[in-house]
Amino acid sequence: MQEERSEGQEAALYQNLAKVTRDQAVAAAQQALGTQAAPTKVQLGVENGYLVWEVVIGDQEVKVDAGTGQVLHREPTARRKRAPPTRSTKPRASRRTRRTATSPLDPPGSAPPGGLF
Repeated sequence: MQEERSEGQEAALYQNLAKVTRDQAVAAAQQALGTQAAPTKVQLGVENGYLVWEVVIGDQEVKVDAGTGQVLHREPTARRKRAPPTRSTKPRASRRTRRTATSPLDPPGSAPPGGLF
């Protein structure tokens, strides 16, 4: 049975597996963004089965492969405001169910719309 690891233990395990240092990952991210700005976040973790450095510089997040130093992905951070939805976000009215039998309140002799079946 596998034991639960603390966040610190997990980070130490990842650090031992990484061939690319934190500073090398930051340098790769800076080069990809064309800047020398200091990162606001540098974190080692697993994403889609790969050990990656997540480097945030300004409003950009860069994923750097912790084994090769290759930039895998780059995208705006989640802090960016999202565009307003184009559709109404109001809940839709529920669909009416088809009547299959008459109600005791219906006038005598009336049939449900569309017949019984």
